[in-house]
Amino acid sequence: MRKSQISLATNWIFVMVAGSLIILILVGIAFRQRSTYDYHISKTMAETIMSSLTTVLNSENTFNHLRNLPGFDFQMVCYSDYLGIYISDYEENLNFVFFSPPQGEGNSVLTWSLAWKPAYPITNFVYFLTTQNKIVIINTSNPLLQRICDELPNYFHSMANVKCYQNLGDVEEDLKNELISTLTLVKGNDDSIDWGDLSDAVRNSKKVVKKENIFLISLADETEYGTASVTYSESLSKTVNYVSIPHLIGLIVSGNPDLYLCVAKRASRIASLIDSILYKRTTTLSNYSFDDCRGLFQAVANKVNNLISLENEFEYLTDQSKMMMYIDSYRNIQNLNDNQLLPQSCELVY
Repeated sequence: MRKSQISLATNWIFVMVAGSLIILILVGIAFRQRSTYDYHISKTMAETIMSSLTTVLNSENTFNHLRNLPGFDFQMVCYSDYLGIYISDYEENLNFVFFSPPQGEGNSVLTWSLAWKPAYPITNFVYFLTTQNKIVIINTSNPLLQRICDELPNYFHSMANVKCYQNLGDVEEDLKNELISTLTLVKGNDDSIDWGDLSDAVRNSKKVVKKENIFLISLADETEYGTASVTYSESLSKTVNYVSIPHLIGLIVSGNPDLYLCVAKRASRIASLIDSILYKRTTTLSNYSFDDCRGLFQAVANKVNNLISLENEFEYLTDQSKMMMYIDSYRNIQNLNDNQLLPQSCELVY
């Protein structure tokens, strides 16, 4: 082979290698730009959603509906000392009580708040759903579920996030054309519906619902506080407690019992902090009072001290005796404040 031919072949090899490198560099730049663009979109959307959450957090019993968002997905993360949400590729830390399904997607978000004030204001609970997070309530025999269906504003029913039925027969027909990320069914203890029935109800939906995202909640009680059995992932089951309507709605929205308990314990830590402040105040009032108010302040302090202990054991309030101690402590504080401190012109504890 002549020298000129060898040189020409070498040049072609060099051109091919250089061209490949240039293409790889251009592809890398394109991917980085795409990644940056996706992150920017996720960040902007997360900021929009967080602004909505802040609005409802700071106003009691407030609702906000964000429509026509770019399509996104979310995932909740909750540990003992951390609560956060991933919105597409962007993570937000949540420093308040926030109930949400474990995951979901869509282009529309419903957020609202309820105040938790068992005797005195503790905090607002914030709730979060996309239109693909579905909740079904079977209210044939439980008056508490009937009340929840009646009290939920019309927008939940119109957005098809929450549907109330008298029987399971109509559920499958309504859900078969729906896009569903998570499905939670809530029923009374007397309704003979099992997890398999619920799984069958969504077998014809437009989107395959993962087993771990189907939740069946059976309420054992008909009062504003009690216990519920949650079945999930086909064969897993857990008993959890709720001590107020805001807690119960938190359980219904979360679906997953571990996620609910993680967030509910955060609410208890806030309550424990407020109780500790109230305990110091009532103890001080008791020490510096020399009339009939002194004994009343001491009684309040004792009840508040009981609450601090119980708040730290929230997960174990499924025990009926502890549950009633918890409920009665708040009731007794409210009774002391309204029916004894007030008539005797003592300084009110809240």
